[in-house]
Amino acid sequence: MKNEIEPINVAIVGCGLIGRKRASVLSPEGCLVACADIDLNQAKNLANDFGAKAFADWRHVMDLPEVKAVIVATRHDSLAEITLAAIKAGKHVLVEKPAARTSAELEPLIAANQNSNVKVHVGFNHRYHRSLRKAKEIISRCEL
Repeated sequence: MKNEIEPINVAIVGCGLIGRKRASVLSPEGCLVACADIDLNQAKNLANDFGAKAFADWRHVMDLPEVKAVIVATRHDSLAEITLAAIKAGKHVLVEKPAARTSAELEPLIAANQNSNVKVHVGFNHRYHRSLRKAKEIISRCEL
């Protein structure tokens, strides 16, 4: 018997370049069910590609019971607020870096997450980028 993974229903908040990249790699483990962007046309364009719902206000995706995880791919000034709302709504979160503008903005997220059953991950997608690995290699050869 084949071990099938049940898809996780995902919402993306921020449907620009990064949101679209995240959406493109969801299957088979993820199913995009909702898209939100302050530019409703951006949300609609991404949603239409995946048969998802589109919203201009990200708060609407937090109320959808079918959404189990939220990808937050917005500007830096709204990352923390949206992530906190997702945690409070009981949604797992992948938030793009830097996750917040200041450490003070992160404190409520950390506190909320400690009292929840959700997973929160910051998308450090450049950690293993070829150029950064090369820079580490060069620096590690230097004597301090």
